[in-house]
Amino acid sequence: MKMFGPAREEAAASKAKVIFSRTPTRYRELMDCCQVEGLRRVFRGRPVQQEVRAFTRNGLNSRQAAFVAALGEVEGASVLDIGGGIGALALSLLARGGREAQLVEVSPSYLRAAQTLATERGVAEKLNLLEGDFVTLSGVEPADIVTLDRVVCCYPDAAALLGKAARMSRRWLLFSYPYPSWPVRIFRRGLNGVMTVLKRTF
Repeated sequence: MKMFGPAREEAAASKAKVIFSRTPTRYRELMDCCQVEGLRRVFRGRPVQQEVRAFTRNGLNSRQAAFVAALGEVEGASVLDIGGGIGALALSLLARGGREAQLVEVSPSYLRAAQTLATERGVAEKLNLLEGDFVTLSGVEPADIVTLDRVVCCYPDAAALLGKAARMSRRWLLFSYPYPSWPVRIFRRGLNGVMTVLKRTF
């Protein structure tokens, strides 16, 4: 996980791009393996249901919990969760005192699940759901806290993604990406092979 703050407009955007440009090639190869349209096909149905069940039963996973712990006090803060899936981070930050949250997702299935969870927790009026590719999506408002959990690794232009995310951040920018261990590299190559055979983009 990387965390920057306070993040301010051009300076923050520049920092995000510099970080990416200094990332070793082996990291960058892991950060361009997915296509936005393919994500809509993959993240639906059973995988979404499994995430909802896991979150409902166990709360945040260890990586998400590290995001929340790193932020500390969030009372009154606004949140922008980019590629937030079922909204686990956004909902948890609202529960800790966040004022409002935006959840940007390309998957309609994730957004429906997030809406249901927000309603169950009584915070639906505080959660704004936005469907689309964050980099090209209009209508997204700046926020005190911007999070990207397992998103940088699933976007073909990480520099553009992090640049816009940083410009949207008033205070904190947090993002995670996979460590390039040999199991991760083998998994990536295997997945790309399967997608090639199936003639699908992801």
